[in-house]
Amino acid sequence: MLFLVACVYNEGIAATSFRVVQAASRLAVAQAIVDNPDIWSKFLHDAQLYDPIVRGGMPYYADPKPVSAKEALRLIDRSYGDGDSRAGLFIHSITEILTLPVSSPIPEEQGAGSRVWETGEQDSDPLLKLIGIGKEGPTNGGTRIVDEWLRQSRFPHIEFRTFNGDREACIKERLQVWQVIMVAKSYGMDAVKTAEHLSLRPEQVRSALNYYSAYPEEIDRALADNDKGYERLREMLPGIELAEVSLPEAV
Repeated sequence: MLFLVACVYNEGIAATSFRVVQAASRLAVAQAIVDNPDIWSKFLHDAQLYDPIVRGGMPYYADPKPVSAKEALRLIDRSYGDGDSRAGLFIHSITEILTLPVSSPIPEEQGAGSRVWETGEQDSDPLLKLIGIGKEGPTNGGTRIVDEWLRQSRFPHIEFRTFNGDREACIKERLQVWQVIMVAKSYGMDAVKTAEHLSLRPEQVRSALNYYSAYPEEIDRALADNDKGYERLREMLPGIELAEVSLPEAV
């Protein structure tokens, strides 16, 4: 079954405050949250449930005692939003996914974010088959949401955030992927050295490297746009000079 796990504030839901997960039941989702608190840290903190669920209410000088999945689900179901200071955490089963047709060619007003799923793609990708997307696929915002969910399911340390109106792949609650890759290239794509330089965990950097391997054009385009930023700045300030600093070798 598919479940929508979402943090909801009074003003609604943000693009980074929900996930779609596959599990046998709501209790299984709660068990996953208890077993993997780091992955669900933002959700638990936003709902003020991190200490009650992960630490079992124990003080910080004592060892944590995570609650059972049943108790975690009870606490989640009792959570509620309180203005913009606390979110309610909800686990809802997804009972229906609508597939909307897309005309071809795509009308210009739909924007660059629209996508037509190619014939046969839903047969080759098990995740697309899982959520029942047909040849036409979903449209507009639906396409983006599903596409981001597919990528986040494939790369566990990746999330998507909005920068200047564009959705960008990022290490969860940290840097954009292209920024990680920019540093990684200076270390020969070494995950451990890059992680030490950026104060990240190696597995976070590996997730960024894997994402880059899967979507090189997307990240290379972001890197090129970053380089163009200096060129545009030099046009406005002709006297500016670029100082290049070599990164130190990580021990």
